[in-house]
Amino acid sequence: MRSSLPYNDHTLLRDLAQGNEKAFRLLFSQYRDAVYGFALHITHSAAHAEDITQDVFLKLWLHREKFAEVENTEAWIITITRNCCFNELKKTAREKCQELKPELQEALLVSMDKQIDDRDLLAKLHVASAQLTPKEQLVYRLNKEQGLRKEEIAKALNISHNTVKVHLANALRKIRHFVEGYSATGIFVLYILKNFF
Repeated sequence: MRSSLPYNDHTLLRDLAQGNEKAFRLLFSQYRDAVYGFALHITHSAAHAEDITQDVFLKLWLHREKFAEVENTEAWIITITRNCCFNELKKTAREKCQELKPELQEALLVSMDKQIDDRDLLAKLHVASAQLTPKEQLVYRLNKEQGLRKEEIAKALNISHNTVKVHLANALRKIRHFVEGYSATGIFVLYILKNFF
């Protein structure tokens, strides 16, 4: 996602906070595709993803003075995107509910809330995995998303079994640390990580 621009993220955000339009254009160019891709993954709608992308960058510009001290630009932008996605999903759910008979509305809302919660959990895991080093991300994805065992990963990457174990342990520790602040959802994620991975 990161570009090869000489502008580092901290400088970019500092200049953005001061109203520098060039900094905003660079930030938009650097993160637009990631925001759109993430929104499309969560909403499953190209139209919603496009609207959300515009909303995210509009929010960044309108509230730019607050962001000069952000530490991790990528995680911060994905978090804003995540929030916009779930606001859009909730709005869509309410609109669909109003088209139904009253007795079906509650059942649909419960079902959609569960779907939104499931997508929220996946979005949090995605944001957490963005904090990992490239090697940790690769090992984590091969293990968790493709189902490869540690031995298979070691062979595929031509590294030792112990190196795979270290990368995977570091990845899980960082993800746990990231999601701990999410109360019940965080506890649920920790339970999943501990018992299934």
